Formats: sequence, structure tokens, C-alpha cells
Amino acid sequence: MMKDLCRTSYVSVNHEMLNAFMERWYTETSSFHLHSGEMSITLDDVSYLLHLSIREKLLDHGRTNKDKTLEMTVDYLGVDTKAVMRELEKIRGAHPRFEFLKNVYTYETVRE
Repeated sequence: MMKDLCRTSYVSVNHEMLNAFMERWYTETSSFHLHSGEMSITLDDVSYLLHLSIREKLLDHGRTNKDKTLEMTVDYLGVDTKAVMRELEKIRGAHPRFEFLKNVYTYETVRE
């Protein structure tokens, strides 16, 4: 998929359009509030606009248990084992909350 992104014709940023979207972004709902109503951008929208061919499933793994989630979060995201364990205890499941993952990418979660 990333090689297709390199082939797109987007070489510059339309700052006016970007500013318009930023002004209308609502973090509570992860959507844009426009004159025509509320709108969310999906992977299909991005694929259509950038002419990217998406051939595979977004998630192609089977069922995941807590142990596998712990292993993948530590190995792939570099998150501290204790932080992942706290998250999994908090949610009582095998899928970290969006807020936890957001913190990982904003460097608020302790990393090993």
C-alpha cells in the first residue's frame, strides 16, 4: 500500500483546505462539522481520493488474547510492560482503548 502512496500526484499541500478542516475538527467525535452536516473520513475515502488500491483486510489476525496483546504492544509499539498490563487490567479485555493508543503516539505512556 505504501508504494502506491508514492505514485500519487500530490506533491504540495493545499494549506487553505487543510486550515478549513482543522477549524472544523471536533476531537470528541473524531469528525468534521461542515455546512452539510457531520462528516468522518474513512479509509475508503482516503483510498478513493489518493487512488490507493487496498487489497487486504485492515486487520487480518484471528482472535487475540491478553497475553498476545501484551506481547504485540510491547514488541511493536515499544510500550512498557507494566503500562500495558495496567491497561489490560483496566479494560478487562484484550483490546487497548483508543485513549491508551493515542497516548502511546503522543509519548505520554512510559516506554521501555
